Amino acid sequence: MEVSGRRVRDRLVFWVPVAFFAAVVSYQLLGPVPIGMSDNGDFSRVTAPLGLWPTAAPPGSPDSRTQFHFFLPAYTIHQESWDSGVPSTEIWIAWAAKGISRVLLPKDHFDLRVMGVLHALIMLMALICLLRSLRERNPWIRLSAAALVLWMWTDVMYVQQFSTAYTDAGAVVALCLIFSVTLIVLLAPGGRRVWWAPVYALAGLFLLGTKLQHAPALVPLAAFCILMAFRRGVSRPARMVWSVTPFLLAGTAFFMARETPEQYRTAPAFSVVFFKIAVLARDPGRALADFRMPQEEYGKYIGHYYYEHTIPYDKPGFNEKIRSLVTPGSLASFYAHNPRTLWRVVRADWLVSASDVNLGNYGILRETDVRDRKASPEFNLWSGFRRRLFMGAPPYPLVFFAAAFLLGAGGVFSRKWRAGFPLWPVPAMMTLVALSGFLTSSLMDAAETARHMVLFQAGTDLTILSLFLALVVRNAPTRA
Repeated sequence: MEVSGRRVRDRLVFWVPVAFFAAVVSYQLLGPVPIGMSDNGDFSRVTAPLGLWPTAAPPGSPDSRTQFHFFLPAYTIHQESWDSGVPSTEIWIAWAAKGISRVLLPKDHFDLRVMGVLHALIMLMALICLLRSLRERNPWIRLSAAALVLWMWTDVMYVQQFSTAYTDAGAVVALCLIFSVTLIVLLAPGGRRVWWAPVYALAGLFLLGTKLQHAPALVPLAAFCILMAFRRGVSRPARMVWSVTPFLLAGTAFFMARETPEQYRTAPAFSVVFFKIAVLARDPGRALADFRMPQEEYGKYIGHYYYEHTIPYDKPGFNEKIRSLVTPGSLASFYAHNPRTLWRVVRADWLVSASDVNLGNYGILRETDVRDRKASPEFNLWSGFRRRLFMGAPPYPLVFFAAAFLLGAGGVFSRKWRAGFPLWPVPAMMTLVALSGFLTSSLMDAAETARHMVLFQAGTDLTILSLFLALVVRNAPTRA
């Protein structure tokens, strides 16, 4: 009877969180007042190559009225397509959603909520993997971990990303799956088998393939693979997969750098100089001079970003000149020689963009729901809590990041530390992903910085979650 009761308890601890996540997320995605995110014009990079166009804005008529304001789920499948040339693995999600829409929806109808369901299913897989990794632990550990992850992952800051064609949506769900797989690899009895290495590899390849800006995440993802390749007790096939995966990840990053069109760099290159650096620098003219831009020619652009109508982006040679002057190398050199401006840029983005956890400047409801004043079913307890923390103690994530690095350093130099804290590498890994997401968004771009920081926000959450798990999951598995 005791064994039977424990089985029932274990099943409840596992399946109740899964059912709760599915119910809460489904209600937000598919309920009477569904939520998603408004388009800023980037959706077409994913949808247009497949002939998917907003019903309210067919090919040739951009829907500028609803951009940034309303969630627009209704799309139509057209024969006409357009390819920006920017590669992204997110198009695989759109391709699968298009196939499902052809089966379930009326002819030539497409709905972004189908993509929302697919993103949510990947998050559900991540949740199942997380719960499975803790299957041999005490019930209180499993219940507290489930409560914390549900508090995070059912929040609007995640769910609003699902029903979108932003490439960051795929990156966030892939990162959560990677996180959960690392828990299985380090904690579960079967984690050393070959199966989990390719799952990790595929999720990592998908994340790095969503967009070029996520390339810095290669470092922590590859470092974990190297660590697992030299881990004791790993099967030979698993060791081979772990050893090969860093090269596959690096190849994906190289492919993204090579295949992403040069003109894709123009807007961030222009905006980061004129909309951020020159604005925050004490001497704007000197800042422009560091980029070999004479103030008499370029000073008029200070305070403007690339997509304003006054910017002559159609002028022959203008874009090429901007890209030649503002390169990753010239930006690195500028920041190295101007630490005060570097500090101002980072500080401004930390206080303004990093604290915008919920992306409040983007519409998440349909226009009809806003007009009818219908209440949004969003859950914002976690994001509201984090926003209040930013208001009261802006540096609070740095405390978690420092703790993650200390835990990681202890694991590197102490065998006892590694034995006592089996999850020691995970917090540092998530911290590096978070910091790379913040610094790339802050130092390499200017417009819509908060939206570009969604990987930073997810990485911060996973750092907090992994620190909690690292402290409560100690030594060998134990069960009551």
